[in-house]
Amino acid sequence: MSHTTVYTALRGPRLPRWQTLDLIVEHLKGDRDEFLRRWIAARDAESPSPWDLLSNFSGPAAPGQGTYRPDPPLVVTESSARVTSSRLVEILNKLEVQHVSDDAGNLLAVWKRHVVQISLEGPDESILVVRMRPNATARLALREATQVVVNEWNHTRRFLKAYIADPTPNGRLPLYGEMQLPVSAGVNDAFLLEFLDAGLAVATTYTEWLFTEGVLEEM
Repeated sequence: MSHTTVYTALRGPRLPRWQTLDLIVEHLKGDRDEFLRRWIAARDAESPSPWDLLSNFSGPAAPGQGTYRPDPPLVVTESSARVTSSRLVEILNKLEVQHVSDDAGNLLAVWKRHVVQISLEGPDESILVVRMRPNATARLALREATQVVVNEWNHTRRFLKAYIADPTPNGRLPLYGEMQLPVSAGVNDAFLLEFLDAGLAVATTYTEWLFTEGVLEEM
């Protein structure tokens, strides 16, 4: 990746797509989860001047700089409301994510390499769950190597708790990842959108990472 490509993406007049920035962050060996939060804040913040993300990116955070603080601080003025399936549908439509509903009322979004299920679970549907599963599975013979890769993800990433399910009858290992959020107190639209957008983005990143690490093979 050339210096020109990196400079154009980070100094350009428009906010780049996360998929583009994700590749740049990986190339520069930066903290993906930290920069994802910064990208979401930059996307949602209103500023009269052109975007300048380069000043916010310095790889691993320096002491005292591990938390992103928008300037000026973002202030949420809308009230919280109960999270319902209809609200989740509205948010996915805003994100332009095509989806369907299954018989249990869960929302499903399908990509080339993975599928994401969004559901309200627990007592009184008080827990919002974003659960993803790659379409491909790992070979049972690679179980130990797969565990090492999954443990590395959980150790180095803040978002998406990854785990391995029980082997299938044909000797394959399904892989999953999920994010959970207690919502019994209600959530405003801005936070709900940010949570779902982050979950969907990290699900894609995790899937691609599994292929890069050689755990999954193209079907």
